[in-house]
Amino acid sequence: MLRVGEAFGSRDFETYANQVSADPSFRGIGTDAEEFWASADQFLNVRRVQLEELGQQGWSQADVTVERLDAFENGPVGWASMLYTLRTPVGDTRLRATVVLVLESGAWKIVQWHTSVPTPNVQSFGVELTTTLDDLLESVAQDSAALDALAASEGTMTLAFTDISVRTH
Repeated sequence: MLRVGEAFGSRDFETYANQVSADPSFRGIGTDAEEFWASADQFLNVRRVQLEELGQQGWSQADVTVERLDAFENGPVGWASMLYTLRTPVGDTRLRATVVLVLESGAWKIVQWHTSVPTPNVQSFGVELTTTLDDLLESVAQDSAALDALAASEGTMTLAFTDISVRTH
């Protein structure tokens, strides 16, 4: 992910393109509603133009601050996720990216790319949704009277958690 970002930020399109698989299953999703690419060629053709457009704005790799980067592999498949901020002429933009990679001839190549701009759940869905374990515990503590009534009528209460991950900073 860092190598891809460095290539993009330095406008080294050849290095950037070399990290993308030509596999026909490639898919790319960008931050704009129109950015959905069904092939590596489509993705790279647009990225080449975007590099030129961003270069005219004076954007460089120095304008990127990586807040979190995780990467994993399982045999010939790998995946990575990154949370980062891009400083632009109009202000800072927080972004998230995930990629799926495959091992091709000894090199990791991207077969799926997705970038998004995080927006609050209340803005997207019209309601505040629980997003962390801390939020869940806070909501339980706030509604303890309702929980007491429920526990009294039923006798027991069980709270189960699945798919919990621990963040380390």
